[in-house]
Amino acid sequence: MFFRLTSLAIVLVSCASEPEDPDGPKDPYDVVVGPYTVDIRWTEYGVPHIKADEYGSLGFGMGYALARDHVCTLADQIVKVRSERAKYFGEGEEQRHINSDFGWLGLGVVAQAEAHFYDLPETLRMAIVGYAAGYNRYLEDVGPDGLPTPCR
Repeated sequence: MFFRLTSLAIVLVSCASEPEDPDGPKDPYDVVVGPYTVDIRWTEYGVPHIKADEYGSLGFGMGYALARDHVCTLADQIVKVRSERAKYFGEGEEQRHINSDFGWLGLGVVAQAEAHFYDLPETLRMAIVGYAAGYNRYLEDVGPDGLPTPCR
């Protein structure tokens, strides 16, 4: 199964080095996703414990658990880093969303992450792809009506 990663994964790879592939950069969005096997258990205090046999499944569990507990915060960060605050929330008071969008766009976080995704070790790439898939799976499971009101 092929999948287009969310910016969540792209943000996580923004600190990589120059590409090592002599054939040029590969498309960071064309990746194989799953299948994943993971066991997520929450303690009585709400702490997730994730058990998996490989990094993709571990990332999936982490993405799912974080989305379950902090979906609004995570969604807000994705919109911010993708420079899309003004797109979704308008220009903002004193154009704060526009200023934020230009600032993050100027930093080139998404572009750098895309350019250097394949520089990362394979295990980390697997975990990032799994993480994005876990986040997306949570969104599918709850649907738009199941999200907290502030981040619908």
